Amino acid sequence: MSKIETLNEFESSNIKQLKYVFDKEDLIVYFKSGSVYCYKEVDENTWNKFKNAESKGSFLSEKIKPKYEYELTKEY
Repeated sequence: MSKIETLNEFESSNIKQLKYVFDKEDLIVYFKSGSVYCYKEVDENTWNKFKNAESKGSFLSEKIKPKYEYELTKEY
């Protein structure tokens, strides 16, 4: 069974929940709009920085989206 960490205790105007699947290095982003995106091969160090970022939306836009492949997905 994969180790998954879930984060949903944060303020964000667009992001509802975050999940990180350690063995696959998948970052799952649940948006308040209902969309779910899976970002591939996100290293654990980046995940830790994302968790601690003051603005999750800014970190996603500036550090995740430009660097990692992603796809629209269903419930993970």
